[in-house]
Amino acid sequence: MSPLDEFSPVLYGTGRTAWRTTPTLTVTYPAAGRFVVRVSEAAHSVLEIDLDGKPALRDDSLDAPRETVDRDCAIDMPAGRHEITLRNAGSDWLRLGHVLLTNCRDAARDPDLDVYGLRSDKGGVLWFHHRLNEWAYRALEITPAPIEGASAAIADLPDGEYRAEWWGTYTGKVVDTKVVRSREGQLELLVPTVATDVACVVCAK
Repeated sequence: MSPLDEFSPVLYGTGRTAWRTTPTLTVTYPAAGRFVVRVSEAAHSVLEIDLDGKPALRDDSLDAPRETVDRDCAIDMPAGRHEITLRNAGSDWLRLGHVLLTNCRDAARDPDLDVYGLRSDKGGVLWFHHRLNEWAYRALEITPAPIEGASAAIADLPDGEYRAEWWGTYTGKVVDTKVVRSREGQLELLVPTVATDVACVVCAK
């Protein structure tokens, strides 16, 4: 379905034909994962999920008077391009809280770290932000895995030694200091483990 902003959070059933839709999402999973929908409310509904035109899930437990549900319904997803169809086969309506696609982001195109920086001829300031460290994920009680082994480079710095101060952004304190060197105009930084975000100030010694 396109554009995505046409996707309605309410799925109407057979008793509300004037508003009823059966949205189909086309997704590409770079690796096997899961497709998860959170049902927040429902009234006399039956949630069905089809994967590539075949039934993958049917939940009849929602076929009851209106109630707050707040429950996840999920299907396993193989790697590759697929079509997922959502349908309310009941008579009334259900409301979706969110849709979550696990292992779906292509880290080569959308890396785990957002990096922002400013540079002068005497150093630079950088901020490394874990892309999954967002309020929306925290509200879902999703704790992202820390990122380890990342590196970064500042180009066009005069050769020589520099002091790299790593700052904890939640405490406002320096957590580590390293002496690094720019060679042939390139200064390499080994980024410490990033659980949320971290800042780095690079100054000439």
